[in-house]
Amino acid sequence: MLVRYTEWILKWRYLVIILSLAVVGIMGYGAPNLMPFSNDYRVFFSEDNPQLQAFESMQNTYNKDDNVLFIITPEGGKIFTPEILAAIQDITQEAWQIPHSRRVDSITNFQHTYAEGDDLIVDDLVLQPAQMSEKDL
Repeated sequence: MLVRYTEWILKWRYLVIILSLAVVGIMGYGAPNLMPFSNDYRVFFSEDNPQLQAFESMQNTYNKDDNVLFIITPEGGKIFTPEILAAIQDITQEAWQIPHSRRVDSITNFQHTYAEGDDLIVDDLVLQPAQMSEKDL
């Protein structure tokens, strides 16, 4: 029986491939309509669930994510110059002084990890940008 099935598939291989692709395409096209996916945990709880309300109250009190984004666009369009990188480093250092700031990310304090032999080295991606040459950039 398995031999006959294999022979039939090999004999009609192009038809089997076309039909398989058609079935996969039809299923792929219709699958999102059958069961929409949501990764939000709130779908499992009603709006008046006391545990959910307590959790959201705690999040509103202690877990605020208020972000500030500084966008720097140099006139020449070239960011990777010693002057621009030094300015970014200064802005990064000053941003740490903003009240209640917990994290400041920029290209000048980005932690870059690389290996030297068996050691992992974690260092800033840009070290002393004002003293970098064009070759270093």
